[in-house]
Amino acid sequence: MNAIHGAGRITNMIPACWFLHPIAVAHAVGLYTPWTAANYGSENPNSDLVYWNLRHLPDVLDIVNAPDDIGGMAGCRREHCAPGTD
Repeated sequence: MNAIHGAGRITNMIPACWFLHPIAVAHAVGLYTPWTAANYGSENPNSDLVYWNLRHLPDVLDIVNAPDDIGGMAGCRREHCAPGTD
């Protein structure tokens, strides 16, 4: 995720402490499931990955870029701040 959507940007980077943010973890797991299905769910060509990028990726980036007090990780790009203290 960081290599593709966050490289060289201040926004869109998932901080190393992502697993310490329970709300973000819950969202990430929910978004990872359709990503896995889109990438590995079919041997036949389909548009699942395009759909994921157009429909689900904006939600992922909203979570990554949201303040900690609403479940995001924006406050942790330089150093970790506990959820709810942003």
